[in-house]
Amino acid sequence: MLEAIPINISEIHWHDSEILAVLEILERDEIQLWVMYPTDWQTNTFEFRIVVFDDVKEYVINEGHFHGNPTILSAELLDQTDTFIKIRLLTNSGHRDIICQNVRLVFPSELVANAGALIRAGL
Repeated sequence: MLEAIPINISEIHWHDSEILAVLEILERDEIQLWVMYPTDWQTNTFEFRIVVFDDVKEYVINEGHFHGNPTILSAELLDQTDTFIKIRLLTNSGHRDIICQNVRLVFPSELVANAGALIRAGL
């Protein structure tokens, strides 16, 4: 059995992150949310970031028809076991539930370093 997950979803500034795209990396059971992420509230500055959900067991979208990209309003930790967490992302269009082992915010450059592996995998 794996150790408890040291995760604190409050360290990610979810509010007002605009979801641009969702990428599923099947080989790694990974979901990536490509978002415009708030980096400076005072100047209303947003930058491209990727929220990575590792070892995803379930990803369910419960959103209605919406014109434009959904924006995340908040995130809630719904459940946590020794090995998995269940997170609900509330959006201006509904919500998304994700059961995964870990969540992290990465700069695009961190993923570019692994791009060769994705290309070789045919992605």
